[in-house]
Amino acid sequence: MECIDVRQLGPEDVEFHWIEPAGTLGLENEAVFRFPVAIDVKARRIGTRVIVTGAVGCRVRLECSRCLEPFEDSIRAEVAVEFREGPPPGLKKDVVRDSDMDASYYTAPLIDLRDDLRQILLVAAPAYPVC
Repeated sequence: MECIDVRQLGPEDVEFHWIEPAGTLGLENEAVFRFPVAIDVKARRIGTRVIVTGAVGCRVRLECSRCLEPFEDSIRAEVAVEFREGPPPGLKKDVVRDSDMDASYYTAPLIDLRDDLRQILLVAAPAYPVC
């Protein structure tokens, strides 16, 4: 998967579009994710922070929670992540503030979206799908 190069970002939105196999996002062991994932995001830099917004989606293979028959459906989820440069607080003897818990962290110059996109897709997948 391509990463976002922070050096190419400024205060204006820069668009990124990728189609990746589910395995690239670490979803290969999740039974429902068997199709490519479409990633459409915009990123902009504000100081050392980077704001990434957009959407991620894919087709999924599900099992109906009522009749137990397999079926396919699409899921799409909004992406809104704030990245801060440096290691996450708590790795050293820092005080962790509530505002630190809402951000993801990156090591310059590249931002890897895989973990955040994986979590977003897992939360978007229905817990009790119905055909």
